[in-house]
Amino acid sequence: MKKIFAAIIAVLTVLTLASCGKEETHETKAADAGTTGVSSTAESTSSAEETQNTEVYGEDITTTAPKTTQPKLELVWSVSEASGAPLNENIRSAFLTATETASGNSPQPVLCLGSQVVSGYNYAVLCKKDEGDKTALKVFIIYAPFNGKAEITNISDFDINRFTDSHTEADRGLVAGGWGVYSEYGEYELPDRAGSAFASSGAEGRPVALLGSDNSSPVRYAVIVLKDSKLFVDVISESGLIRETEINAGLFAR
Repeated sequence: MKKIFAAIIAVLTVLTLASCGKEETHETKAADAGTTGVSSTAESTSSAEETQNTEVYGEDITTTAPKTTQPKLELVWSVSEASGAPLNENIRSAFLTATETASGNSPQPVLCLGSQVVSGYNYAVLCKKDEGDKTALKVFIIYAPFNGKAEITNISDFDINRFTDSHTEADRGLVAGGWGVYSEYGEYELPDRAGSAFASSGAEGRPVALLGSDNSSPVRYAVIVLKDSKLFVDVISESGLIRETEINAGLFAR
């Protein structure tokens, strides 16, 4: 009897333990499922927030850089260094006499551009003259009669750009007649850097004056050259001859 009772107790114990195991497994699975659901919900929420942030802040983040343009360099000629072959004694004497009463700063002769025979001589003398804080080029027409005192009959601006950048053949019809090139120039040597640029430029003729230089790179020089009994303004740099324009004193006599 005791053996039967003990067997019944054992069977009941096994059944009880089995039932507890099933309930525990079910609860564990439910807990895991709940955790997974929370994780999925959190991920979905995070993804939605990220999407929302992208939509809200996208326009602020994506910007277009403003377009910038480099300012164009304005080329400017400096004529303060202008120099040339010295005037001969007759022209120098007439020039000094005519300009001794000139108002303002005395002009400094650079080169005689030409002469014209009238009842005496007209000389076109290229000069540089200080005007305030700038130096300008001028052409003085000096009339020197055979008998009498020399005087200034005309003063014209010498626009270097006319011969270096924008000179046109239309000027040819405006030249006063009878002017010839003064060819008896004394010795003249270009300053070092201008002389080196001229030597390497391949330009032909004899340099008789330097008009000036500009602020380009490489630096350009404007040189007056005597060639084939004519005067030319040669724009040169170390890279070569850029432009050559004939110059006639009659341009400044009208």
